[in-house]
Amino acid sequence: MRRAPWNDQPPAPDDVQSLLAWRRTGLVLGWAAPVLAAAAGLVWLVDRRGSDEPGTTLVVLTVGAALTAVLALVYLRRVFSSAETAGDLAVVRVRRWSDGAVTTWGAALLLRVLFEQLLGLGGAWLDAVTTVLGTMAVTAYVWMLLLTTRWHPALSAGGDQL
Repeated sequence: MRRAPWNDQPPAPDDVQSLLAWRRTGLVLGWAAPVLAAAAGLVWLVDRRGSDEPGTTLVVLTVGAALTAVLALVYLRRVFSSAETAGDLAVVRVRRWSDGAVTTWGAALLLRVLFEQLLGLGGAWLDAVTTVLGTMAVTAYVWMLLLTTRWHPALSAGGDQL
């Protein structure tokens, strides 16, 4: 029995061509995130009007950077979880950097929401801790992208390269 087109699940990236496409998409999105974040930083530095409200451009760039980073992680982690690549030692290392980026970013976000929003206990200490955690997350994310960009393992199916 054939499924209706709207019920079909997207194919899992188990073949070489799908893995190549998922990796390529993840890297394009992954490198777009730091570029958008840097552009947001430049807009923030240039556009200090003295108001507390961020400009539309700053918001769009910041949200775009966050979304592309999350989407990149989704695509790349799917490639790394494939049976074709799971046994590669480089993949294990890249996956650990990815876990570090997600964990430190999540910890910074959780601390900010818990202490500042729910308990009202924000202050300089919270700013310092979340800044350190955020810096660690960005460092782990960029290092993961660098390792993934350099990663060219031989796949078990015919020795093709990613």
